Formats: sequence, C-alpha cells, structure tokens
Amino acid sequence: MKIKLYVLLLTLLATLLTSCAAVGTKSQPLPVVLNVTGSKVATEMKDWNGYKSLWHKAMKKKVVATGRQLTIKEGDMIIPKEPGTLVEISINDYSWVSVSTRFATGVSTDDAWVDVKIRLIDLPSGKQVGELSYDRSSSRQLGGEFVIMTETQVAKICQEIVAEIQKQ
Repeated sequence: MKIKLYVLLLTLLATLLTSCAAVGTKSQPLPVVLNVTGSKVATEMKDWNGYKSLWHKAMKKKVVATGRQLTIKEGDMIIPKEPGTLVEISINDYSWVSVSTRFATGVSTDDAWVDVKIRLIDLPSGKQVGELSYDRSSSRQLGGEFVIMTETQVAKICQEIVAEIQKQ
C-alpha cells in the first residue's frame, strides 16, 4: 500500500513539475533595439531632436503592441548579444509638418515628406535580414490642405517596419 502511495505521489509531482516547466519555457517575442541616425542635413535641422523623438515614440508604440520590448540605442551603446532585431533608421532628409502648423497656416505650409532607409539586422549574428526605403510626401494634390502630417507618416512607416520584423 505504501509503495502505491509513493508511486502515486511521485507521478503527481512529476506531472506538476513538467507542467510548470512548460509554462516557464514558453517562447517570448524577441526584443527590438532601435538606432535612429541622420545625415548631416537632417541632424543640423533645428527640430532634429524632436523629430528623432517622434520616431522613438512611434516605434515604441508599434513594437510594444506586438508584445516585444524596445531598447533605444544612443551613441556608443554596445549592441546586446542576446537574440533580437536591430532596427537602424537612417534619415537622409525630411520636412516636418505638425498638425498645429498645418491647421494654423493651411495651404501655405509645404508638404510633409521623409527620405529614409531602414535596415533590419539579426542579433547577435549581425546579419542583415531586411531593408526598407521610403521617399514619401504628403501631397496636397491628393488630399486637400489637411493631408497626412509628419506624425501620421512616421506612424505608418513604423507599422510597416514592425510588420517586416514580424515576418522574420
């Protein structure tokens, strides 16, 4: 009788340990590291820091929505050696048109546009796994004077970047 009780207890214990291990090993989405840089033309614009911050915020919103963690790479930060994806956003040039500017000045404001190249790099191998390029403008000819402003442009591009990461 005691042997059957021990066998039953061991079986129960083994079952519990196995199910706990299965919960603990559930794979988590791989993290994303973001590095936003710009050409000399872009980085010397008076609103560069705000524009760069706009990219950080938009990417964070889109990445976190997929259950992933986002780390912003600044300066000489060492790239993590853990698995994940490095997103290198290189902004060649841009024209930032905010919602308030568009509403305040209407048609006299230039179009919002961006010329940017994005590289997706596998971590830790360093192998490039994707590349995207955008040269987008929000032409008033296509949507009247209250067309897409910079915030919406950046959000749409970030959505496309995250969709590409999800394919990896």
